[in-house]
This record gives sequence, structure tokens and C-alpha cells, in this order.
Amino acid sequence: MVEYTPAHTHATGVRSEIIACLWLLKQGFLVFRPITGVGPIDIVAVSKKGRVYLFDVKSITKRKNGRGEVDRPLTAVQKALGVEILYVNTETGAVSVRRQGRKDKRPTELEH
Repeated sequence: MVEYTPAHTHATGVRSEIIACLWLLKQGFLVFRPITGVGPIDIVAVSKKGRVYLFDVKSITKRKNGRGEVDRPLTAVQKALGVEILYVNTETGAVSVRRQGRKDKRPTELEH
């Protein structure tokens, strides 16, 4: 079993952000990352049509009881800014967008 230390958690987060950036780049988005290490936005992506997306990247983690995934809510600041969450499965490299406020948690598509 992996021991989750702060360093391990940070490394997983950085890995998830890199996977998310590559995923967005492959879809044709311009991708920007903030120069500060901490903040409400991890990635700014701009579509070919000029739509701007603000993302917080979260690694998919399983609940301790093994039933489902941990849902990560947005902060009040993120909600006010219109931030969306990109969930990354670091084991498979899969990335999904789950918009807040939707009753179903199925991944949604981005407008390119």
C-alpha cells in the first residue's frame, strides 16, 4: 500500500496537471498555467473559437471504503470565477470535465 505523504500528494497533483495540459493541447486548445504555485485556477485554456476555460485540476481518488470516487467541490471564489474541474485518472491518463451544479456527474464535452 502506498503511504500518502504531502510530497506524494504534491507529485500526484503536478502529474495530473501535466496530463491535463497535454490532453487539452491534443484537442487544439492554447494552454496557459499561472506563474504562482497556489490559486483558484490551475489551467487557462482557449479554444480555436476563442472560448476561455478556467480549470482546477483534480486527481481522481477512490474512497477508503472502495465505493466510488471522492467528489471535489469548487470553492466560493472558483464558483464566482466560473472555474470548472478537470478530473484526471493518473493510472490511465483519462481526463474528464465535470461541470458543477449538474445532477448527473457524467463527463461533459468542451466546445473547441
